Amino acid sequence: EIFKETGSSKTEQLVWNYRVKLDPKGNVEKFKGRLCADGSKQTDVDPYLKYSPVVKFPSLLTLLSSALEKNMSITQYDIPMAYLHAKPSTRKVAKAPKSHRMLDKDGNEMYLEICRNLYGDVEAAKLFYEHNAKFLLSLGFQQCDEDPCIYFNEERTCYICVYIDDILVAASDDHTRTKIEDALTKKYKIKKEGDISWYLGISYERKGNKIMATQTSKIERLLETCNLQDCANATTPISETSPVDVRKLPNIDDTETLKKLQDAHPHMDLPSITGALLNLAHHTRPDILVATSKLARWISRPTNQIYTMAKQILRFLKATKYDGIEINAHGHKGMEVHVDSSHISERTIHGLSRYGYHISIGGSPIRSRTKFHTYAKLSTPAAEYDAICEAVKDARRYNDVYCQLNKIAHSTIAARIIFHSDCQPAIKAATTDKPGCIYADPEENRQRRILPIKNDKHIDVKYFKITDLQHRKLIDIRYKTGADQEADFLTKYTFSTPEFTRKRKFFVKDSRFFGAQRG
Repeated sequence: EIFKETGSSKTEQLVWNYRVKLDPKGNVEKFKGRLCADGSKQTDVDPYLKYSPVVKFPSLLTLLSSALEKNMSITQYDIPMAYLHAKPSTRKVAKAPKSHRMLDKDGNEMYLEICRNLYGDVEAAKLFYEHNAKFLLSLGFQQCDEDPCIYFNEERTCYICVYIDDILVAASDDHTRTKIEDALTKKYKIKKEGDISWYLGISYERKGNKIMATQTSKIERLLETCNLQDCANATTPISETSPVDVRKLPNIDDTETLKKLQDAHPHMDLPSITGALLNLAHHTRPDILVATSKLARWISRPTNQIYTMAKQILRFLKATKYDGIEINAHGHKGMEVHVDSSHISERTIHGLSRYGYHISIGGSPIRSRTKFHTYAKLSTPAAEYDAICEAVKDARRYNDVYCQLNKIAHSTIAARIIFHSDCQPAIKAATTDKPGCIYADPEENRQRRILPIKNDKHIDVKYFKITDLQHRKLIDIRYKTGADQEADFLTKYTFSTPEFTRKRKFFVKDSRFFGAQRG
């Protein structure tokens, strides 16, 4: 940075940013202060054109499974003051903070010319991403087509995962790892953090060819914030079988009623709690995904019932805070997807069908999702068919990551995605060679049209996409009974405690028994 006099009226604003950095256990590690650009004042830049990608969590899990398969070492690094390594795209001038204002000999204010990319700038993340990507490509790495934050070399002896300034390197031998480490040190003076243990807010523990990912410390901090660290445990995240009565929900403009509810639950900040629960559900605790999805729909119009729902999830997390997902070596078994859909999930509210699917590679959970269909379905097979289409679209994205990391051709059997559904009419609709009207199971005496493919352009497009993928042997749709259907867990609100306990074992494991032989 240099001082330079200018008569320009278009100057950047600088602010001081202070933050407390916590360690994995939630203790204060350091106090940080940083001079940043005030991006909120940069109205002349379109933020949508300055988007910077970050690695998707399913892509990270796919990389870890592939690294375990090759018995790679997995090491993490941090780039100090990462954004400052890139340069601004245009010349920028800023006013110094009030405590550092300077005047020339004539009393005129001096300005700062910004020579480095500052944190807080609208384009800062994008510029550093491009800077770092160019550097990694110069080392001979290739970017994954579906996730540009995943890199690999031609021999597939080294994988790199980038999340802004946090880098994960998986290498097949010490020579390869040292070579990459030396290049990163020379370029960025990286901070070496050892084998993977704490990455992106998640704790990792490795034993042999398995890794356990947990967020125990996050759950404990959440319980402490809500003053529920001494609450009674719950065996399921949902206890109420009755649906939310929309007639009793307060109006969003009824500030008086909402204020009374907040005063009655002083430690329960619903938006903040729901955000934390969604983070857990989408990373290491898919067993609370349905419960959290239901809670998130009503946080802007809460009642005592909604607060009770939130406390029920927290009580369940307290009882299972050591649970997480177990990542295994994929064993070249390929990707499997379990798909399920209900007919009408909430009859008294909107009548839409809830669908869900669970993606795994070699038995390792990669992604779980639950959502409502965008419009009402006439039958369960119609809802299931549409769910299969949505699952195919999402699974192929991460299957491409799996294939590129393992150098697998899409035309081979190893790259084929296996889909499991418990609805035979939907499978028939998805696998038939003759476009037309598919009828429900005759044994149930439901002789009615459920998929008028010829008259519905949306179904028509999905139908031909699915059949094309099957003819090319890229996917295979199979029947699996409801008792063994993993995705059944993602479409229903309540189970008996024994059934819930059995179903959730498909998704999470207890880290206290990680590595122990299970009977």
